[in-house]
Amino acid sequence: MLFRRDLFRIFAFSLYLVAAGTPLFSQAVSVAPLQQDLTRTIKLPIEEWLDQGERTEIPWKVSLSRPLLTYQLRNLVRVTAEVPADLLQKQGISHDLHFIVKAAPERGKWESEESYSHFRVEAKLDSRAELQMLAELYLQSGVYTIATIVYDGASGKRNLSFTRVQVGAPAGDALPQLLGSLPKIQFLAPPDNAAPLAAGRILLPIATRRPVQLDLIVDLSTPQETPDLRPVAFPPYSPYPVNPDWGPLPASRSRTAATGTEVTRETYEQSRLLQVASVLSAMDLKQGCIEVAAFDILRRRTILPLTAASEVEWGKIRDEILSPDHAMVSVADLKGRRDAGKFFQQELEQTMTQPAPCKLNSRNSFQVIAILTRGVRFPAGSDKPQIEPGCNCKVFYLQETDGSANGGGDLKNMLKPLSPTTLQFGDPQDFRQKLLEFTRAMEKLP
Repeated sequence: MLFRRDLFRIFAFSLYLVAAGTPLFSQAVSVAPLQQDLTRTIKLPIEEWLDQGERTEIPWKVSLSRPLLTYQLRNLVRVTAEVPADLLQKQGISHDLHFIVKAAPERGKWESEESYSHFRVEAKLDSRAELQMLAELYLQSGVYTIATIVYDGASGKRNLSFTRVQVGAPAGDALPQLLGSLPKIQFLAPPDNAAPLAAGRILLPIATRRPVQLDLIVDLSTPQETPDLRPVAFPPYSPYPVNPDWGPLPASRSRTAATGTEVTRETYEQSRLLQVASVLSAMDLKQGCIEVAAFDILRRRTILPLTAASEVEWGKIRDEILSPDHAMVSVADLKGRRDAGKFFQQELEQTMTQPAPCKLNSRNSFQVIAILTRGVRFPAGSDKPQIEPGCNCKVFYLQETDGSANGGGDLKNMLKPLSPTTLQFGDPQDFRQKLLEFTRAMEKLP
């Protein structure tokens, strides 16, 4: 999005108004008195404030999580600022609050980008409530200073807190240039309890012995026969593990502010798989090209037809799987689940026989099919046709297991005649290693 010259380029906070109490029983309270704005049009002397150092004139608490590796192979840090409503309103009922997060590398300048949110309190708040501001950013290895600021335009009071964050490099890193084309500091969209997805492409060149057409097929089905549509208040799995640094979001905030949709375990798992797919699709084949297709095989839905990797907009796909329409399961979906195996067979066979999308030397080219999935179990009585070889190709079966024991599911069994190479991973660090194995296997193709 382009802004006028007098506007700042900003990335938004998530703001929550939550009732005080134990984390297990916290509930949202009315936010009617709040008028929120996520675009900073006011000019504030932030550089001057940063030079003046820390200050606390408004009651609050600021905390930062430890860096956490995500499936985008980038380290995520969450900033949380909490303002108790009762203490805030002892200073007055009306407030004009601006919340800002800035970041700077060690001995470096402050990043021009920032997280920002502005809202007004014009009526008395529930005394049990607190204002909770969340911001997330990706940081590459190094040492950083995070500045968290709150400014009350009504009273002129402000807070500023500095926090030092150190992000370590992977031990024995075999992919040291992976993030070389990405910014050291990258602010993310407001947290919504789905896995975050940032823009930018990794650096992962692959030199194959001959021209290769890589077809990446992403299966966004969940392993269960019946999708788990329960709301996710605080996912107990990566990239939001249970530990003291990551306090739970209020249960009611599993409903996203942007769409009003419930973030369920199913959609969370799908959004996490999109992180993996965004990395795989960014590989740089020195000879050849990559195409991507995405399906929900259990529902027999095509989410993305076969598309050149450079044209895939992962953010739009993420928005789609978080939309209310995607969460709905129709009668036709339920009745047709036993045909999921046939659907997969048809789509894969079509992929095998399609003409090469890029101009390869047809006499010497080679097709690679990589299937990314969490593993699918078809309903009892489903037809599970085995897929016979129909191409001069190599098949890889990449499965995210969430750290649990899983034999691979029915898709893997259907692929047996193709002798697929299986690469399973249960966490982002494991995926990093399997990514290295995958690229090396590609380079060794005959």
